Amino acid sequence: MLGNRIMLKISLHRGNLRDVIIVLSLLSALSGQFHLSNGCLGFAVAAIVAGCVFRYLTKATLIRDEVLCSQGVYQLVRHPYYLGNFIIDAALILLSGNIILVFLYPFLFFWAYGPTFQKEEVFLSEKFPADYARFLLSTPQVLPSSHARPGFRRMLQFTSRNRVTRTEWGRIASHGSAVCLILLAHRLVRQGLWTGGRQAVDALALSLGAGALILFVMGFWFQRTHWKSGGLLSELKFPPPPERV
Repeated sequence: MLGNRIMLKISLHRGNLRDVIIVLSLLSALSGQFHLSNGCLGFAVAAIVAGCVFRYLTKATLIRDEVLCSQGVYQLVRHPYYLGNFIIDAALILLSGNIILVFLYPFLFFWAYGPTFQKEEVFLSEKFPADYARFLLSTPQVLPSSHARPGFRRMLQFTSRNRVTRTEWGRIASHGSAVCLILLAHRLVRQGLWTGGRQAVDALALSLGAGALILFVMGFWFQRTHWKSGGLLSELKFPPPPERV
């Protein structure tokens, strides 16, 4: 029993996959064995922006547990938020320059997210049996198909920015912080500082370090203020206070 609990805590799942990806990407960058070209840098940054857009549009479209969302970005895939996560994580790995990890990531993704897909789809099929059966047959799970082109033109439909919470903005800032950290690792290795060189830190390295810190603080603050303002507390159900006799 104790062994099962320990394995559960250290197993890979949706909640810790990004942390694992960031650590592996940082270690790859600091190893000095992987080169980051300008082309890969530009493509990875563009992919992270695209992933954040998918996540934003998902939150702007989603009406949780009230209706079955099948319009807007949901016309592309049944889980567009997780598609955004897939793109962001893959781009972070690409920033590390570790091509082996790039090819390994899809297996890690479906390993970590598989139970979540199964749990959410069982819930939705029970809550919206007829509608979800049609949605299941007509829309891919998480990776768009070749027939998804019309859905890209309707991604902005049925969206409202009022549905996007501060927590999501905080997560976007955290992604930017991770990008700066990985680029900073590459810069330190290139200057020889990570291997004990005595070269002074240049302005670019200082800017990346400052950017990582500022974005991390912003992300933490946005998520913390959302929690304190009731964004998360409002979703919790507390038992009523006992009546006085």
